[in-house]
Amino acid sequence: MLTWGAFFLKSPPFVLAIAGMGAWAWFKSGQERVLLWCLVVFAGAPFVSVLFMKTALSTVQISAVYLPLAVLAGGIGARRWGRAGRVGLILLAVGAVSDMAWCRANPLAYFNFFAGGKNQGYRWLADSDQDWGQWLPQLKSYWDKQGRPGLLLAYSGASDPSAYGLVFQDLVSSALYVREPRETVIPIKEKRVLLAVGTKMIQSEPRLFAWLQNNLKPIAQPDPCFFVYDLTGNAEAFRWAAALYSITKRPHRAQWALAYAQTLN
Repeated sequence: MLTWGAFFLKSPPFVLAIAGMGAWAWFKSGQERVLLWCLVVFAGAPFVSVLFMKTALSTVQISAVYLPLAVLAGGIGARRWGRAGRVGLILLAVGAVSDMAWCRANPLAYFNFFAGGKNQGYRWLADSDQDWGQWLPQLKSYWDKQGRPGLLLAYSGASDPSAYGLVFQDLVSSALYVREPRETVIPIKEKRVLLAVGTKMIQSEPRLFAWLQNNLKPIAQPDPCFFVYDLTGNAEAFRWAAALYSITKRPHRAQWALAYAQTLN
């Protein structure tokens, strides 16, 4: 049930509707019935397999479903459509194009409007359906617009943030995004400090981010995979950062956070 739910939360509804109309048109035409049923079985097999598994599959694992759906959508040309049918197809096509433009070339973290839209995906699914580093350019753009303040980063993608021009200090990251992290240390005299937290980090390490969730509200969500918090002038936030550095066995960084908190006091 979880697999089916995940699929329909991440599937573009207009595309599914077009595929359904294509399959129906193909069936009514009576052409190549054997091939039609082969495609239907191909599309349905991943869902049937779920019944024999103890855990849910990710939408990445069932992405092969889209191949037969694309072919079934081609069945639209197998019959003559009346005026109402043509208008319906045009509206669905416009909706599909608009939906794809809305997700802005990021189909990985796409969630349809039934899930609340792309910025609400973290409430439903995690891991491979969220952050692989694809939104680092948008985070960089937001950071630039803020005047490039000191940046703490909690991140779980596969890309190197410094490759996109981000100058940051790592807070806690669950993925080893480069062999030798290219982070910097925020100067104690830095007046403004922002914290960017990946949604995947909040999902995978709720214990570590419990204080943040309970005491601060994000000032921005520049993309679906990052929340930004303003730690400026908040000594308690830096003491919390010191605790995280201690838990992750980085005493020098813990000393830095405590020193920063001390300057605020």
